[in-house]
Amino acid sequence: MSSSDTDTSQWPKLGEICWLEIPVTDPTRAIAFYQSVLDWDCKTDTLPGHIPHVKQINFFSKGSLNGAFNTVDAKDLVKVADEHRPTQQSVVANYVVASIEETLEKVKNAGGKVIL
Repeated sequence: MSSSDTDTSQWPKLGEICWLEIPVTDPTRAIAFYQSVLDWDCKTDTLPGHIPHVKQINFFSKGSLNGAFNTVDAKDLVKVADEHRPTQQSVVANYVVASIEETLEKVKNAGGKVIL
């Protein structure tokens, strides 16, 4: 197979996210949430974690975006907007959506919170 035979239509373009790892404590909940809100293809089969504090990983994809939910203990999550450590952050991702209002409603219906 030559490089001209490779279908690159689903490959990320320069500047797009190509891999995203999201730390979670409940992979079942994360899978349901991202499938419901963003229509991601989330795999329920798991692999062992790739670093000591990651218990397991579940893969997901959507178009050219690929990634994994890394299951960790709550103590291993970075808290966002902690009044004592306002500079700490966790994964920050931005998504293209057709309607912010409709998407925020889906977030709420899926059990998520809108923080502005």
